[in-house]
Amino acid sequence: MKLIISILFSVLSMVSFSQTDQDFENKLNEIYAPGRVERILNNEQLNAHYKNVVYRSYKLEKVDAKKLKSNSFPVLAKIEKRNPADHSMIQVSTEEMVQEIEDGSFNILLLNVQRDVNNSITYRLENSNYLFTLYSHKAIAKK
Repeated sequence: MKLIISILFSVLSMVSFSQTDQDFENKLNEIYAPGRVERILNNEQLNAHYKNVVYRSYKLEKVDAKKLKSNSFPVLAKIEKRNPADHSMIQVSTEEMVQEIEDGSFNILLLNVQRDVNNSITYRLENSNYLFTLYSHKAIAKK
């Protein structure tokens, strides 16, 4: 019985791992040329760095309205990202961005927002109770 459970767990882990790898590769392909994607995937350090950027370089948090009133967060009013189809800039609503983050389709590499080298920045998403934290380059490097 333990052997069967162990085998099932191994199979599920492999399926989950391959889906994550495919998702990661798809996100890279949305922004970079195939040659660059291949270099990232084949270089252990670049691969680890970009996985940190794609999956661990931001945080979305729904907060109580009281917290928003008692703190002054810069407002991210105009959310722009690259259209993966033609790389033109498009505007997305707060609702669209939140939905993409929640369903896992969000690609931080497409977002047109400046990341600070030393300081993480927390923005309030316009007309919402959401805070969006963009971790600094230093913070990403430590992950």
